[in-house]
This record gives sequence, C-alpha cells and structure tokens, in this order.
Amino acid sequence: MSASHLKLLRHLLEQSHWRIDREEDHLWIISRPDGSSPLRIAFEPWYGAMGEWRRTSIEHSLGCEVVGFSELSVYFGRYSGRFQTDIREFIAHLGCTVSGPGSGRAVRSASTECSRG
Repeated sequence: MSASHLKLLRHLLEQSHWRIDREEDHLWIISRPDGSSPLRIAFEPWYGAMGEWRRTSIEHSLGCEVVGFSELSVYFGRYSGRFQTDIREFIAHLGCTVSGPGSGRAVRSASTECSRG
C-alpha cells in the first residue's frame, strides 16, 4: 500500500459521509458525521523482506477489514485496476452496518440495498 491508497480511502470515506474519528496503531475508528454507526477498520501492516514477514507502518498494509465483519475487507493491490473497483465496493458496503442499540457492536442492516452482491 502507498500514500495514494490511504489518500483514496480517506477521500472515499469522506465522500460517503464517514469521518475518521481516531487513528490508533493500525486501526481507524470511523463514524457518521453525527457520531452514529461507529466502526473500526483494522489494517494488516505486514511487510515481507528477504523472506521474513514483519509488522510495519500502516503505509505498508496488505489490506484492511471492518472489525467484526471479516467479509467487509479490501486487498491493497496495484493502485490501478481491480483495487479501484474493490475500494469503492468496500466503501459502499460500509453503509450496510449500523450500531446495535446499546450493544456497542456493529450489526448487519436488513436493508435490501445491502443484500445485493
């Protein structure tokens, strides 16, 4: 992943009415502008060099996923091509999650829009 991947992810989140509330170690806490629907996006910051894999900065992430929703993930491949489609689908599917009342945990929305593949 590069700075370009992060910049696009930030831009698409903002464009889709999400905000990044906090950036922690390999984790972004996001929510809607009114603070509703909080979600955690975890990055996979692993980098392979000389046959060894090691934890590194967020800029070298292999991908990310919404914590608690492993099916809501995106692989950070080449900036062009498949990534451009995948990142937009990832952002679109974030809207399929809502905060469970009093649970502090995200739950799948029953919206028909979210059932589409």
